Amino acid sequence: MSFRYFVIVAGFLLGVSTTAIGAPYKGPGGPIEAYAHCTWWNDNSGQLAFANLENLAKLHVPVQDLHDLDVHHVTVPHLQSQFAYFEHADDLLIGVIQEGNRRAGKPAYQGISIPAAFAPPAILL
Repeated sequence: MSFRYFVIVAGFLLGVSTTAIGAPYKGPGGPIEAYAHCTWWNDNSGQLAFANLENLAKLHVPVQDLHDLDVHHVTVPHLQSQFAYFEHADDLLIGVIQEGNRRAGKPAYQGISIPAAFAPPAILL
């Protein structure tokens, strides 16, 4: 089950607006997927360079060099904003679980709530 699907179903079961919770979570195509099979290097551009190696691996032929890679760039502040988004997603999941526990009459920590949604940062600059 995808995270987005979980959030939408949990929101429905809890009577919480799925628009407020689920909208920022679009499933595939997020930073984890974008960076999963990448190599990173300093190309002296002032940004971090990275390229996905997965497409090369799918060719099933020996790779002679990495000159044909699609090079992308990010900055440290950009990666920090993506990390903040992951922390928000974690807080969201904890909030949904705690709210479910409260409504089910199970033990729940006080002061933990579902955070307001905010737009995810761009994957690439």
